[in-house]
Amino acid sequence: MTLDEALEQARNKLDRSFELMNGLEGKGDLLDKLVASYVLLAMEHHHAMIILIENHRRISVAALVRPQFEAIVRGTWLAFKGDGVIASEIGAGLHKWKGIRKMCTQIDTFIEGKTFTEIVDTNIDALHSYTHGGTHMLSRCMNDNDIISSFTDNEMIEILSATSVNMLMMILAFAVKADHEYLKKGIRAEIVG
Repeated sequence: MTLDEALEQARNKLDRSFELMNGLEGKGDLLDKLVASYVLLAMEHHHAMIILIENHRRISVAALVRPQFEAIVRGTWLAFKGDGVIASEIGAGLHKWKGIRKMCTQIDTFIEGKTFTEIVDTNIDALHSYTHGGTHMLSRCMNDNDIISSFTDNEMIEILSATSVNMLMMILAFAVKADHEYLKKGIRAEIVG
């Protein structure tokens, strides 16, 4: 797959996700609104990555992967573990978030898997480094002779693929929480498609 094909695929998944979400009604309580807000964060970060790749700003693409992942973890955790009390605390700015690994472990318990924990265990140091200008990022800001982004097309394709799936998984968590059968079916089709 070429980078242009990966960009088109990512754009199409984003557009279809917006179409599936359009006009959905939730219960309208604060918890649903917060989970939906995390869906929007995941979608907008993904959209920003597409635009940045199209405009040859690959360093910023890498920096956005962690914020998108954290939005997905928090939103998914809220969808499966949240309640009215937690929603009120978040709304008032009083909630003390658990560490990302602890939230991932709790999500994995709920979904009966190890997906989130494995992602954190494998990638969190690199995600920190890319987001905060650490060694991983600095090493990608130069080649042998120049200060220039050294991210390859294949790396951008991997990022697009991973962040597309991340976004879709966040939408699926919202759909499960809100019990939207149409959205669950459509997003599952996007995940496997």
